[in-house]
Amino acid sequence: MFRLSSLATGVLLAGLTVAVGSAWAQGVDQAAQPLLALKGYDPVAYFTMGRAMPGKPEYWHEVDEVRYQFATAEHLAVFQEDPDRYAPQYRGLCTMGLAAKGYSVEANPENWVIHEGRLYVTQRSFGPAGFQKDPERWAVAADENLDMLEDTPIGTGLSWW
Repeated sequence: MFRLSSLATGVLLAGLTVAVGSAWAQGVDQAAQPLLALKGYDPVAYFTMGRAMPGKPEYWHEVDEVRYQFATAEHLAVFQEDPDRYAPQYRGLCTMGLAAKGYSVEANPENWVIHEGRLYVTQRSFGPAGFQKDPERWAVAADENLDMLEDTPIGTGLSWW
């Protein structure tokens, strides 16, 4: 049978206390951080360059507890002038997940479509094509479900299964 000495037990318990305390502190720090929209991609690039482009941490702007990053200082300035025009719909959550299932899931910024001057992103690669088949239907359903999911964490759904 294996026995720990009281010194070894004390060292083990101290190590566990530090590890748990550190993990808890990191969780608190992360909870205080704003949501990073589009996984750090530049929302202005979709409109001006016609493509998804990663932003840089040094160019950022926060709106309603959501942080946006930009590829250039120019894109940052453009966004600051009119954030409503360039910000993705639904804070960058998957439009199709919200609309079809009432589920708030983070979208993949590589899967996107601009419809009537608004940026919509989806989780799956087939989402933009599906959205374009009936954009008004999908947008109305996503709007309704987002209202019911207001102030809930990402990963929350309205269905019971």
